[in-house]
Amino acid sequence: MRKDIKLVITDLDGTLIDHKQQIHPRNLQALKDLKTAGIMVAPATGRGKRSAEGVTQGFTFSEYLICFQGAALFQGENTLWHQPLGEAALYIELLREHKEVNVGVYTKHAPGVEDLSVFAPYYAEAADYLVKQGGIRVTGEKILEIASRDLTKVVYFGKLQDLLDIQGIWCKQDKSKHIVLSSDYTLDLTHENAKKSVAAKHLAKILGFSMAEVLALGDNYNDADLLEAAGFGIAMKEAPSKVKERADAVTGKVTEGGFAEAIYKYVL
Repeated sequence: MRKDIKLVITDLDGTLIDHKQQIHPRNLQALKDLKTAGIMVAPATGRGKRSAEGVTQGFTFSEYLICFQGAALFQGENTLWHQPLGEAALYIELLREHKEVNVGVYTKHAPGVEDLSVFAPYYAEAADYLVKQGGIRVTGEKILEIASRDLTKVVYFGKLQDLLDIQGIWCKQDKSKHIVLSSDYTLDLTHENAKKSVAAKHLAKILGFSMAEVLALGDNYNDADLLEAAGFGIAMKEAPSKVKERADAVTGKVTEGGFAEAIYKYVL
């Protein structure tokens, strides 16, 4: 079954690359075949710009990149769409009140596009990873100082139950925020309009496509709105059941080239 697709928008972690940040050979070939066919491919990730670029070097993507759960759309070094979160100090205070958090990493990705990651002690290695990508380690009251800036996103790294606890607390504070699990160890806080579907619609409009001509792939709660908004949405086999319910089809596991399976079945 082939679809009239002109743009493929794909999540990265758990969809195109596995938890070791490796890409299946079939997925890599599918990206090359899409380019040959003249079909554009754009990543849509919860990662920041620097982090996303760090794991996609050598991939045959278009020049467009959706980051921060849809809070920013880039064309190379140019920011085409940006929806900042605003001050997040209250959320950090609530987090520190209920959970042990003693390290943060502040990263500037582009003019006016900044994010803050905060870590439970057992995720210190993740902080080191972000520092290597150009982030600045912050501790103590410096975390609150950074959180008072006009940030694009805040992400909390912790165990799944801790994330669910904080998600419940955060959700009671302000309805103008988008609070979503992007993995079993990350909880993202962005503006309510910072969604992958919103950025995807901006990108489609820029390119002169309708959303009916977009195929989207994803594996987690932060992808659900994108899968629903696209002309054809595909969930990965490991996706939560609630995400699969909002997709048009389900493909194989990321470790078995599920991205490629979907591309060859529905696009090429």
